[in-house]
Amino acid sequence: TLPSHRKSSEFIMLENVRLRTGLALAQFHFRKRGYPQTEFTKLYSNARTALVIVPEDSEHRSLAIPLLTSLQNKFRGNKLTIVIYDSFRDLSSSLAHCDVFPMTKENITFFYLPKKRAVQKLSRQKFDLVLDLNIPMVLTAADLCRSMNATLKVGFAKEHGDRFYNFQLKTTHQKNPERSYEQLLRTMAMF
Repeated sequence: TLPSHRKSSEFIMLENVRLRTGLALAQFHFRKRGYPQTEFTKLYSNARTALVIVPEDSEHRSLAIPLLTSLQNKFRGNKLTIVIYDSFRDLSSSLAHCDVFPMTKENITFFYLPKKRAVQKLSRQKFDLVLDLNIPMVLTAADLCRSMNATLKVGFAKEHGDRFYNFQLKTTHQKNPERSYEQLLRTMAMF
């Protein structure tokens, strides 16, 4: 057997290969689909339905709850769908007035992309807005965002983000997720 420090470095290398491969696959999948020129004026204020991808990071998720509450107030009457990760089902109890889609391990490929059946199930609904609340790149969330047929696809600015979002917020609060979510809400309110 290998020493534990060697196993962990090999594991990290495998994870990096999986992520790079997944990113390449996503880029290949969307290679012919560019974003049409979009006028952002009133896109958010006129939006009637939204898909929100909750942060994978548990600390970020708890800090995003005020933003989720605000979105739940804007999109009343089950017009808000929330994607949560399987291990974070505790959050679903506070989101009583919206649809919750658990992103389970069974819905994610080996290369961290959402499986076709998950994308198809969510694509049955029409969304005006897709919002990825992950501050760092989470390939599953970014690819899911890009896969939805929505006019406005919002995410935080990150490396390779232009492949997945047509609106990226570059926050001045990179080290403070709570302030980043506040800034996102203020920015979206301008539209």
